[in-house]
Amino acid sequence: MEIAGDIDAFTETVWNSLDTDNRVSLFTRFIDLKTGGTKTRIVNKHEGLMPFVYTPERMTCMNELLLKYGCNPNQKPSRIFMKDGGALPIEVLNGRPGYINFLDAFNSWQLVRELAAATGLPAAASFKHVSAAGPRWGLPMGDELKRACFVDDLELSPIACAYARARGADRMSSYGDWVALSEPCDKETALLLAREVSDGIIAPGYTPGGVGNPQNQAQRQLQCGQNRSGLPACSGGTEGCLRHHL
Repeated sequence: MEIAGDIDAFTETVWNSLDTDNRVSLFTRFIDLKTGGTKTRIVNKHEGLMPFVYTPERMTCMNELLLKYGCNPNQKPSRIFMKDGGALPIEVLNGRPGYINFLDAFNSWQLVRELAAATGLPAAASFKHVSAAGPRWGLPMGDELKRACFVDDLELSPIACAYARARGADRMSSYGDWVALSEPCDKETALLLAREVSDGIIAPGYTPGGVGNPQNQAQRQLQCGQNRSGLPACSGGTEGCLRHHL
């Protein structure tokens, strides 16, 4: 079936056709069958008087980021923002992080940053419910340790070794963790993450092959740049990739 108009016009048409007393949210996605490219819009009635349309650009707007919900699913709307009205020190590359995701991301990021600064080694942390299940450094791994951490079949870079050690410290507690890396996520680390169950990752960058892995599209990904200081304040309060600006 051919649909006239662009995704925004289609989304507005569908939203306006829904019963105003019962509509809560709407998800629409256009897929280009020739290129495989996609466009997504999400409308949520809780975002002010007019339905708020989440576009990829608005999801990473300069001074605030709307969250799926707060500490609990019934706490809507919620957002993070800078108290001074300035730009957020993070960039969301994939997914929609929630309140708890950001608590895990920011606490784990500070931990790996301090570990790397203190030792001069790559550092990684596996975080769950604002607690470190396993912070580790990127030291070489022997054959026995690789087998114990279930990575004996992988090529590991120093930062991949750091996360393999962190994840292997307490694998049961690390199930569905948040990952923090002190160095850019490379291909070796991405391949390791692709077969683990993790909510998301925060890193200072992503090398080619280190982000956008088709197997990892459910992960929330955050990225941290190098030109700002401070962390966002949280109000109200999905997983993804975060970039954090130092």
